Amino acid sequence: MGIKFQAFGFNTLRDMVCSELNASHNELVEALVAIGERMCDHARANGEYKDDTGVLRGSIAGRLYYNSEEVVSFGFEGEGVKYAEEALDEYPVYDEGYVLVIVAGAPYAEYIEAKGYNVLHLTRVELQREIAALQGK
Repeated sequence: MGIKFQAFGFNTLRDMVCSELNASHNELVEALVAIGERMCDHARANGEYKDDTGVLRGSIAGRLYYNSEEVVSFGFEGEGVKYAEEALDEYPVYDEGYVLVIVAGAPYAEYIEAKGYNVLHLTRVELQREIAALQGK
């Protein structure tokens, strides 16, 4: 149900960011959550669909994991929060290091995107741009 994507496993990114910023775990968590929150805002602002009830936009949220353990959830807003929580709870994360997951948890989100309307696709592209910028590419 819904659309889910694991943004990136962050081991390589963590090493790069920590060395460049001399960041501690907490500082890196703050930076990744800020990126995740921006991506949730980006997805809500760039959704190319009519959302009369606000459920689809409200079901967009994220979670940051470290070594498969939840660190923090973010981006919950308005209607659809229960769908975001359900989608995040169902998402299996077994990777080591940092993993950022973004979801549009509404049960029909995948259907809307399959019809050609942007739900999370442009957000994934934007996130890849941000990560590339962090890496200096």
